[in-house]
Amino acid sequence: MQLKTKLTNKVLLYSLVAVIIVSSIAPFVWMVISSISTDIELLSTPPHWIPSSPIFDRYMALLGIGGDRVVSRIGPSFQLSITAFKCGVINSLLIGILATIICVVFGSLAAYAFARLKFWGREKLSFILLGTRMTPPISTVIPLYLMIKALNLMDTRTALVIIYASSSLPITIWVMGSFFQTVPKDIEDAAMIDGCSRLQALVKTILPLSAPGFVAATIIAFLNSWNELFLALIFTQSNASKTLPKVISEFSTAFAGIDYGLAMTGAVIATVPPILLALLGQKYIVKGLMGGAVKG
Repeated sequence: MQLKTKLTNKVLLYSLVAVIIVSSIAPFVWMVISSISTDIELLSTPPHWIPSSPIFDRYMALLGIGGDRVVSRIGPSFQLSITAFKCGVINSLLIGILATIICVVFGSLAAYAFARLKFWGREKLSFILLGTRMTPPISTVIPLYLMIKALNLMDTRTALVIIYASSSLPITIWVMGSFFQTVPKDIEDAAMIDGCSRLQALVKTILPLSAPGFVAATIIAFLNSWNELFLALIFTQSNASKTLPKVISEFSTAFAGIDYGLAMTGAVIATVPPILLALLGQKYIVKGLMGGAVKG
């Protein structure tokens, strides 16, 4: 009876895991299938899970391979979409990199202050800071809009850099602060005895020992900027500032009709950097997020 109960529990557990895995992977699989399917197959009922004649013209057009010949095959009217996609890639990279640098630099300094310095209201301030991550983004839209408009930064990359850096700052401080607490204070004291200032001790001793947390915070901050759509819809209008998620969302609304295949192709390309970062830095992300779980 006990063996039967254990077997039943395992079957239920594995079934639940299988459902979660399938539900997580299925949208991405369908996105890839849609990106290489013809328009007729995309609109057919029932849907075609395996394209009868896969096409890669959309990938070639968005990646700039094949020139005008490929563009003419997918439709010359979508030249605007392709141009906007290239601008979106550049904007997302610039905004993501700048926001990440600002976030990590100031986040590390703030995390060090919370982890090492004693000042009035430190615990309350840390909880308030972390609580800002629980605030729905829509509740901050009006204040942000008024601030950005007053600074004359509407439809600029600078506005998104400021917004993305500030929104990722709390999680960066939390990750880095938890990891700084695991570094023995004696190491920092020894560096300061040897003549280092607090800032030098942070840069030369604590940060190298906190590399997993630093890498995790960097990846998280960049992915937050790369994937964000809601605020980009509000604060950007032109190709000079539109990010990749907004450009992809407009493939089926703003340019010459609907092209679900082109939108899915752009989405597949846009997911490559996050997947590569997650695969390359997964061990650092785990260590960084779990760094504060065990102290000593």
